Amino acid sequence: MRCSRAPGTRRARRASTGSPCRESRPSSNRCSSASDGASRLYDTQTRSLLETDNPYPALMSLSGTVEANADGSVDLWFGPTAPDGKESNWVQTVPGTSWFTILRLNGPLESWFDKTWRPGEIEPVS
Repeated sequence: MRCSRAPGTRRARRASTGSPCRESRPSSNRCSSASDGASRLYDTQTRSLLETDNPYPALMSLSGTVEANADGSVDLWFGPTAPDGKESNWVQTVPGTSWFTILRLNGPLESWFDKTWRPGEIEPVS
């Protein structure tokens, strides 16, 4: 059952140290299908999109390039370089520049509103 198309956003802040980090989106009680979400990176100083080699630092499920894990969850990777084999789920960051991400959900399901589904936290990866 779909709910109204009210937007849901989540912000996370992280200083870019040059080490990759990831955000996990659990598969259980999935809030949105793989075709209706986006995660964009913004500079904490300018509040504008982070300036990288990519003019639009984001991952969008509608692009058709984001790959899900075997269990249906999705890991998003953030860092100056893509981890091997994770290029399709990677957004470039800039070393020494702090950033935050906003998760936008289009048409979230009931589990978003009753809070039985929550996106994972951003975690450092070594």
